[in-house]
Amino acid sequence: MKNKNKKKLSKVSRLRKNPLYFRRLTGITAEKFDEICEQLEPKYQEFNRKRLENKNKNRKRRVGAGSQFKLALEDRLLMLLIYYRTYSTHIFLGFLFNINDSNVGRNINPLQPLLAGIFKIPEKKIEMSEDEITDLFFDGTEQQTNRPKKGQKKWYSGKKKRHTIKH
Repeated sequence: MKNKNKKKLSKVSRLRKNPLYFRRLTGITAEKFDEICEQLEPKYQEFNRKRLENKNKNRKRRVGAGSQFKLALEDRLLMLLIYYRTYSTHIFLGFLFNINDSNVGRNINPLQPLLAGIFKIPEKKIEMSEDEITDLFFDGTEQQTNRPKKGQKKWYSGKKKRHTIKH
């Protein structure tokens, strides 16, 4: 029989047991992750304090009321690092962290600008020549259109046997 009172381990502590997987999934070591967590914690607390003290909103609830994040800050940071490393979908990340896919963005979006202040976030940059760029925009798809009253030959496609526009 399973013990229901057994405390669940966070994703970070479970992943920490295998340093190779930790490095492969996040791109950093567990020690570097701890350093980033230590730097991120005060920045996040300050951000959250400013967000809650916003005087411009007409509050219907007290400051701090409402639903709280299901995941701890370190698990949210782990989710963001896995997202940066793998560019996986929010549905997949939600499945991994046992939250709804719509909550993935709510969990990681506030951390992105804070994390950018700590270290340079990797970007995917692809170098393309002009020929490759123009090839991206030319598609030979033919879409059916109404028969024009004048200049029907110009719009008629022998391939589709109807009047079309090439996009």
